[in-house]
Amino acid sequence: GGDESSSALILGSRIAAMDDFIAKLQSEKKQQEKERNDAQKQLKKKEEEVAALRSLLTRKEACATNEEAIKEKVNERTQLLKSELDKKLEECRRMAEEFVEMERRRMEERIVQQQEELEMMRRRLEEIELEFRRSKDGGSTDETSGFAKRLKSLYSDDDPGMVKSMDLDMGDSEPVKQVWGAALSYQPSNTISSNLSNVL
Repeated sequence: GGDESSSALILGSRIAAMDDFIAKLQSEKKQQEKERNDAQKQLKKKEEEVAALRSLLTRKEACATNEEAIKEKVNERTQLLKSELDKKLEECRRMAEEFVEMERRRMEERIVQQQEELEMMRRRLEEIELEFRRSKDGGSTDETSGFAKRLKSLYSDDDPGMVKSMDLDMGDSEPVKQVWGAALSYQPSNTISSNLSNVL
């Protein structure tokens, strides 16, 4: 039971790291949205300044020539500001989309990697279960068998998009939560495998 509890704690730490990664991604997305909103506020402020200039020009209609010249300069300045702000907004949008897409692909790759490693662990646990069944140690057989069955049933569901929890209640071990559809921020693929080798 101790080795299985250790494996469960390792999985729990990996899942906690994944939750931290998702929170970081959401925080970065909010920051990008804030920058976009700030750019929009700047555009609105410039438009208000333009409106104030036009109001001033209206009060000086006596100088028609100067008014036309000022209006032209105001319009040119306005168009320039709008063009610059539009470019910044478009760049922010493009960078946000690229960042989200890149992180989505990373998460998908890590999820597939984790699933393969957990499938390997499940198969190994089934092998252990068979070995224990052949042995005469009945107490260890029952404990390992129940652990393997719960792990196996967790990954036999047909809906990979749901958030699941896995209770590997082996002795005093804590329940482990498995989040499906998100990425794990963890070491290369041999980490869990090496941990499994150490456990087994």
